[in-house]
Amino acid sequence: MKSENIRKMVTAALFAALVCISTLTVLSYSATGYIHLGDCFVLVAGWILGPFWGAVAAAVGSMLTDLILGYVIYMPATFIIKGLMAAAAFWVMNLIRGGRAANIIKYVMGALVAELIMVVGYFGYEVFLYGTPGALANIIPNLIQGLSGIALASLIIHPVMKIRYFREM
Repeated sequence: MKSENIRKMVTAALFAALVCISTLTVLSYSATGYIHLGDCFVLVAGWILGPFWGAVAAAVGSMLTDLILGYVIYMPATFIIKGLMAAAAFWVMNLIRGGRAANIIKYVMGALVAELIMVVGYFGYEVFLYGTPGALANIIPNLIQGLSGIALASLIIHPVMKIRYFREM
């Protein structure tokens, strides 16, 4: 039991680093933030590590990126939003029953709910920071980021799950 916890903790730390590095891969800047590849690994961390360790990896990795890039004001929101995203991706994926053909649908549905949490979460936080007009300016960039995260995560989850180490989690 203890070795399984240590294994998940170490894998979560590695995923936190992967989330941080992939989030640092900035594709484009928006009005108050940036579009990045990190959501892909936020989703994958949730799917592989489950709602607790996946949320920890996603929250810590994403929050560290905000610190590194100087978006300190976003750190508390990012920690909560990205953690919820990973947990939701796992929970929704596990709620949907189906055979092997339904696997991609399970992952995509989990990802859609997770990315909806991201868009709504940041909108709410940015209304607090910038008012409604400022928050509205980031909805489209957040949707683009979310859709790219869903697409990439959906493409890589099946090859990743063929790796015995991850399959056994």
